Amino acid sequence: MKLLFFTTLKTKLLSFLLAIFITGPVASSQFQFAYWHCLDVGNYTINGAYQYNVINLLHNLTNQAFLSGFGSSSVGEGQEKVYTIYNCRGDLDSQQCHDCVKEAAQEILERCPSEKESIVWFEECMVRYANRSLISLKEESPYSWGYLATVNDDPSPQLYSIVAEKIEGLIEQAAYNRATRGFALDIANIALLDNLYILVQCTADILGMPCERCLRAAFKSMAEYAEMGKSIPLMMLYPSCHIRYDREPILLNGADYSPSYPPLPVAASPSIYIMPPTTGSMLLK
Repeated sequence: MKLLFFTTLKTKLLSFLLAIFITGPVASSQFQFAYWHCLDVGNYTINGAYQYNVINLLHNLTNQAFLSGFGSSSVGEGQEKVYTIYNCRGDLDSQQCHDCVKEAAQEILERCPSEKESIVWFEECMVRYANRSLISLKEESPYSWGYLATVNDDPSPQLYSIVAEKIEGLIEQAAYNRATRGFALDIANIALLDNLYILVQCTADILGMPCERCLRAAFKSMAEYAEMGKSIPLMMLYPSCHIRYDREPILLNGADYSPSYPPLPVAASPSIYIMPPTTGSMLLK
């Protein structure tokens, strides 16, 4: 990890906190980085109060992630106030959630070193911060999507309809079964591809109709990309929800697939091509 170094006496405390936070050990490296956005809403002053608040809030999120798979926080006053939010995939245990949030927090500091609003996705968790409240908002932008060549190697006209049928039920379950906290998954038996593993999730602060609308919008976007001849996307990442399906098991720790809330989550994910909403692509391993 690249470090940010500060040399003035005035910023020794901030420099110390930043170095400790970025270089602190992460117990697991099993998480798959997906994509990030540094939003063009302004920049904060290096070594200023806003940066100090960002670093401290991100540090606090990692501790909070031991206790819950979803959380938010804020600190500061006026223009220096910062809001943060994180969400872990529903199959992660408390240690895995903590470790994923910590990796995501490190990535967001590295990739967006001075932006006032940023978001980073791993396949297993999401972290974002902003100079505005983020809680209880259904947000569909910015977004990113990805596909797996292993599925699109053998395109089937039936594949999308099978996925659509399964996702319809999963959306209802994620949105309205509060015991699952916005998380639902299932497995489809497909003769051509054997099994297809499907997962949907909303952040726990938008359960109900907002969750349903977010997931339906995400799946509609997947369909639009498919119609454009860009292959069938297998992952759609929104700030407030995401959808993924895959030929390989998605969950950590070899958990069984069931329409009910899953047990505790080690299968390595295949390479995923993540496509930002702009041009270009990135092969993630």
